[in-house]
This record gives sequence, structure tokens and C-alpha cells, in this order.
Amino acid sequence: IENKNKVENLPYALSDFSGIANINSSDISSSIDFEVNDLEENDTVKLKTLDELFYEKKIDVIYLYADLDVFEIYLLNGGQKLLNNFIPIIAITTYHKPEHVYEISEIIKSIDKRYNILIKGIELNWGAPVMLHAWI
Repeated sequence: IENKNKVENLPYALSDFSGIANINSSDISSSIDFEVNDLEENDTVKLKTLDELFYEKKIDVIYLYADLDVFEIYLLNGGQKLLNNFIPIIAITTYHKPEHVYEISEIIKSIDKRYNILIKGIELNWGAPVMLHAWI
């Protein structure tokens, strides 16, 4: 990404509030812990919202893709102004928790009732839908 034009790597985790969180790493996976502590094995990451990174800077977002391993709802809640004003096309994963497809659909429809929702794929372990596409 570093050598590509018009691409900027932003060193933030996306959430519904600004702050700092721990990145807890294990073998092949990692997770974010909002309870920051000083344990040496944890790295910290700055948290920002979509609204802070794009809406407040008047950066138009026309397409939003997210696969955030359970944090998709935080992303959407932290981008209410951006989503309400720019109304991007959205592709977002929903398979991390079975109830996420319903929760994410409700959030998107609450932003703008005109959004069309298409749900695709099934996660094999618990049958949760994999991806939600939304557009107007």
C-alpha cells in the first residue's frame, strides 16, 4: 500500500469513540481490549471514529468495506454523521456473531430507510450470513 498513489495507511482502530485500546495477540489472531493496562505483552492502538477521520475533514466516502472481527457495529455507530451525509455503498461482514446480520441491518436502515439490503453467503460453523451489502 505504501507505494500506491491516493492510498494512505491510517494507524488507527475504528470504534464508536476515540481513545486507546490494547491489542492482545495470540498465535494467529489478535483482539482489541478497551480496558487499557500496562502489561508488557500488549501493544496499544489509537481508536478513532469514521466521523473523526472522514466526516469532520469533509472527505467524501462513496464505498465502505469492513471486516473487523466483531467490531463492525462499533464502526457503524462511530460513523453516523458520515453515513447519514455521504450515504456510501456498504459491504460489511456479519458472520462473527449470528445476531450481527440483524443488528447491522437495523443500524443501516436507521441511518436511511432507503437503503436496500442484500445478504450473501452462509458461515459453515453456525450458519450466520457472511456479508451484507447496502446501497440506495
